[in-house]
Amino acid sequence: MGQLTGRLAQASGCEVVGIDVRPWAAERARQGGVALGLVEAGDDTTAAVDTWTKGQGVDAVLVTAATPSSDPMRRAPALARDRATIILVGDVGLNLDRRPLYEKELCVKVARSYGPGRYERSYEEWGIDYPPGQVRWTEGRNQEAFLGLLGRGQLRVTDLITHRFAFGDAPAAYDLLGSAEPSLGIQLIYPDARPDRSAPIRLAPPVTDHVGVGLIGAGAFARGVLVPALRAAGLNRLVSVASESGLRAVRLAERAGIEQVAPSASAVIADKEVAVVVIATRHDSHASLAAAALRAGKDVLCEKPLALSEDELDDVESAWRASGRRLWVDFNRRYAPAVTGAREYLTAAGSPVVITYRVHAGPVASSHWYADRRQGGRLLGEVCHFVDTCAALAGAPPVQVVALSGPAGEAEKGIDLALALRFREGSLATITYASSGSSATAKERIEILGGGHTLLIDDFRSLRVDGETVWSGAQDKGHTHLVAAFARSLTSDGRGATEDTLASSRATMAALRSLLEGGAATVDSRSR
Repeated sequence: MGQLTGRLAQASGCEVVGIDVRPWAAERARQGGVALGLVEAGDDTTAAVDTWTKGQGVDAVLVTAATPSSDPMRRAPALARDRATIILVGDVGLNLDRRPLYEKELCVKVARSYGPGRYERSYEEWGIDYPPGQVRWTEGRNQEAFLGLLGRGQLRVTDLITHRFAFGDAPAAYDLLGSAEPSLGIQLIYPDARPDRSAPIRLAPPVTDHVGVGLIGAGAFARGVLVPALRAAGLNRLVSVASESGLRAVRLAERAGIEQVAPSASAVIADKEVAVVVIATRHDSHASLAAAALRAGKDVLCEKPLALSEDELDDVESAWRASGRRLWVDFNRRYAPAVTGAREYLTAAGSPVVITYRVHAGPVASSHWYADRRQGGRLLGEVCHFVDTCAALAGAPPVQVVALSGPAGEAEKGIDLALALRFREGSLATITYASSGSSATAKERIEILGGGHTLLIDDFRSLRVDGETVWSGAQDKGHTHLVAAFARSLTSDGRGATEDTLASSRATMAALRSLLEGGAATVDSRSR
């Protein structure tokens, strides 16, 4: 770090003194072009720096050492001029003496990274840059400048690599670090062989007498919910899996008996042995993957949400209608025993209902991918579930929605939301979605009034009708029942609840329009 810092300072037009406790490191600094390469010798070193600067001291001291001791920082004031800057780049102790800092009115800074933008999610992940007029040297511009110096030959780094080891000899490289032999950069050289990353990794022999399933996404939901549900539904031939993390895909394939790990999502879709594509990726890829799979002639089971914009939804719907294939969205709550049981009472009553749906969502860390604006926020990404559940209970598609967001954050990413919906047959629903209640509060509570009945669904653990419990059990939000219904649809002529789930998706899009524009929003009628 010190050698690189000295060379960067020289390339920037600075005159540099390099000081180290090791003679070989000081000599390497001199070979790199510093004006003085000194071995630390206390007062003698201070005198040499004082002579070189004509009695003024240096303008800045950059400390690049790594030691628990505070000695490097305590040493720096003696080398600095009046009102100079001491910058800590390395990792050293900070037990400092105030007096020498005060006497020269020194400025002490601690560098934590590569420049403004580091650790800022909107900059590093979403590519939102700072204007050069406000922030000249961002993380990215610092890297551009560094690469420019390398490209123009103004900065040499190859001679800082003092040792090279074959990758198989890596233990010897680590032994070197703990030895007395001088070393700077240590390079591990990988074998020349290049794996074929375009071919799948086969882990198990194919079983050709079952419907072939391809899984895109290998996260916690796929591992813990979807794969067991697919097995329980009789979809036992898991042909292929692809994931953004290849290692995660390999681990899931090994554990779940999936035949092969594909190099990409498109490879899963193109596989002739795959008849059903299951999509369990992050939200911003759902629409494009679903449309591609449908156009490839595959049946599709897609995690919610189906899309994050009306244009995306239009494209998926067009692909579905043209394909003649099945498209199911994992709006699982409409298949939960409490909801299907409630529908039996409500259908028999045959009248509009009023639904009050309270959701205690709980907080989500700002670092969670739900907070990424590219993933649609909690309205498009999660509240869509509750819109669809209300539609299932009402027995009709939504036609109008009004949405309000709490004061925190962007409207699209609101963490406290309230929706009011009107359905085609006259039913009404309100959905309140809150994140700040007690952690002891059950997540979901649904009250339905209509047809002379009052129904209460308590967190999908029980259903009460007119005060009497008619169903209770372990929490069941319908995942297994949905996948089982999807599996049955593969051998029937029906196309499932696709029209209903498209309508619920469009209602959620309308809720977003209401948030952004104000007032009531009409739900696009193409899916009804």
